[in-house]
Amino acid sequence: MTDRRSHLLKTLPPQHFVGLANEVAELEQAGHDIIRLGQGTPDLPTPEPICDALQTALLDVSTHQYGPFRGQTRLKQAVATFYLNEYGVEVDPETEVAILIGSKSGLITLPQCVLEPGDGILLPNPGYPDYISGARLAGAVVRDLVLREENGFLPDYETLDSEGARLMYLNYPSNPTGAVASPAFFDDTVRFAQERDLMVVHDFAYGSIGFDGHVPPSFLQAEGAKEVGIEVYTMSKAFNMSGWRVAFAVGNADIIEAINTYQDHVHVSVFSAIQAAAVAALEAPRTIRDDLARLYEARRDRLIDGLNRAGWAVEPPEGSFFVWAKVPEGDAKSFSRKLLHEAGVAVTPGYFFGSEGDGYVRFGLVSPEPKIDEAVERIRAVVRRLRGGARMIRQAVLEYDHADDALERLDDLIAGRQAHVFHGQNGYGVVRAVYPDIVDYPATAFGGECTDAEVERLKPFDADVLIAIGGGKLVDTAKLVAYQRSVPLIVIPTLASNCAAFTPLSVVYQEDGSYDRYDMFRVVIERVIVDSRVMRRSPYEYFRAGVIDTVAKFYEARYLSGDSSIDAGVNTGLALAEQCGRLVELDLSEHAFKSYSDDVRFAIDHVLAIGGAVGGFGDAGTRVAVGHAVHNALSRFDSTHTFLHGDKVGFGLIVQERMRHSADAPYLEAWLKRFGAPTTLETLGIGPTTSRFSSTPSWWRPSCNSCQHRSIKIF
Repeated sequence: MTDRRSHLLKTLPPQHFVGLANEVAELEQAGHDIIRLGQGTPDLPTPEPICDALQTALLDVSTHQYGPFRGQTRLKQAVATFYLNEYGVEVDPETEVAILIGSKSGLITLPQCVLEPGDGILLPNPGYPDYISGARLAGAVVRDLVLREENGFLPDYETLDSEGARLMYLNYPSNPTGAVASPAFFDDTVRFAQERDLMVVHDFAYGSIGFDGHVPPSFLQAEGAKEVGIEVYTMSKAFNMSGWRVAFAVGNADIIEAINTYQDHVHVSVFSAIQAAAVAALEAPRTIRDDLARLYEARRDRLIDGLNRAGWAVEPPEGSFFVWAKVPEGDAKSFSRKLLHEAGVAVTPGYFFGSEGDGYVRFGLVSPEPKIDEAVERIRAVVRRLRGGARMIRQAVLEYDHADDALERLDDLIAGRQAHVFHGQNGYGVVRAVYPDIVDYPATAFGGECTDAEVERLKPFDADVLIAIGGGKLVDTAKLVAYQRSVPLIVIPTLASNCAAFTPLSVVYQEDGSYDRYDMFRVVIERVIVDSRVMRRSPYEYFRAGVIDTVAKFYEARYLSGDSSIDAGVNTGLALAEQCGRLVELDLSEHAFKSYSDDVRFAIDHVLAIGGAVGGFGDAGTRVAVGHAVHNALSRFDSTHTFLHGDKVGFGLIVQERMRHSADAPYLEAWLKRFGAPTTLETLGIGPTTSRFSSTPSWWRPSCNSCQHRSIKIF
């Protein structure tokens, strides 16, 4: 086949979206179910009053003929009224309004209207890719208008080199980033354009979609804006009219005249009946647009919350119907393909929008909430695989030291910084015996409970780095202190049990069940120092309890969530637990522990991680943490966090497994018995003679109706 395209057409950039659409279509034809979250087309129908206006106009035979070259007067007047009512901006409907066959048509042809070949044009990077097509068709030289996250995805006019540029495109709320602009930014834009003799085009495609109370401002509201530029407004996004192909440009009369002159020679405006429908849209109550914006905001919240719970931290946009997410691993191309082929979720890789977009993907909020929920579930499995296991531990802490002489490197790690030690009494004595130089650092004894009062008591210290020496409660408290003081933390565990220092998904639970996750916090764990000499001296009973607690929590999480969960903490525990199938096969006897065998070392490396990953933290938190939620729901005891901690979790687990008639119950019971862990009310120490109940509690029996019908609500 002969390529008969002109040289000009061959200069156009590749249409990446066509390739992505074809790849998705091929997968669907092969029988794969693909959820499309990469598209940017509204999924809802056009509001009924607008459709009614079109039907009425179709019956008017005058609309079947050529209309005015430059658009129907009534539509241009409606545009002028719309801008006056919405933004307080006065525009002349005859000289400052151009009717467009869709905003894309206007944005792509505009450079040909006002530029000469070789002129420079500043285009957003990342930005709508078809802007580049318009520049190439005009023979213009593209200059990057770099938009970066640290600057709110706004251009930095102080450092921007605009030499040779005559035209600049802006787009807020932004596609793809969802960033918004302020009136002050547009004031700066006008000044910049005046100083550099630049024309400005503001693509206001998402002008009706602002979140969290934000109302996107119009560029034309800035004083002097009409002297330097125009704004392009589409009916597609505000009124679900993407297939109707109608938009308008407003602003500088000279630029508007250039657009109209070009269109005079290319086509005869928009079909008149569609123009009549556009009038109805612009004159419709604002509630149509507001309701649509609220819908997109609800979808945004659903997606963001789901991704964050999956362990993928994503910032919520303030406008548009897109979410711009930094990929958790690799580049945009590889990660988007992973989502497509492993999760069946199509998203748009950020490099489609320019070199500054690599490292991001774009989600479209143009699918109903059930589809978004399903997509999140699929994505969660991918993220869990990426961040599971020991790899996730390495991400949680910058360095992990497990060696016979790990403490000997502490001074080098401190490197002359001022350090302060938080410690428990027993553990501090063990560390001091192994590493006497620890006494050179000022120290504060831990009160024993992770409470707000204890955090406040420990906060007033003067140091550049905090060292936590002790068990789980102390480490949890130290992490919260380090977070609030914005200092790094070094953890020296002294108990071979569960210790949340190893997981980035530690959580602070509140009494009402709400929580904050540490992966959102600014806490930095520089190093976890696991010194074998300290571990050998810790009580074997704690180690045994930690192993049992770990397995019990895994069973609990699996029972609550199956293979995945809406909670990233549970997913972390599930992923980490997959590595620990060996635990029940290892020699974890007291003799093996004291000799610190390879089996014990393996168990410590994994038990510490999993124990913290699934559990809660703090005295209030323990009562509502995921790892204990089933017990809290079933138990009639007043202090479940006391009775259901450590190896006692196994007992509650047997109750649970028996209630669901699980074949795992006998296997689990036999395994617990190997360690001498409680498997009955009596061996638990809360049997009929010691319990406040006069007989065995009814919730023990599998036939208990109250247990079967009780609602177990985790969050």
